[in-house]
Amino acid sequence: MPGFYFAWQAEYGVQSFSEKDLPAVVNYVKHQKEHHLQGEIWEKLEQVD
Repeated sequence: MPGFYFAWQAEYGVQSFSEKDLPAVVNYVKHQKEHHLQGEIWEKLEQVD
């Protein structure tokens, strides 16, 4: 894609969760951009240093 820059992130993390939490996790990821714009994070899924 012209103008698209790809790079691997320097670090990564792994989380596990129960099957019953899957819908909430998927919903959070789908709306992650909005959460970040509003200054909201789900601390269980994101670590902020």
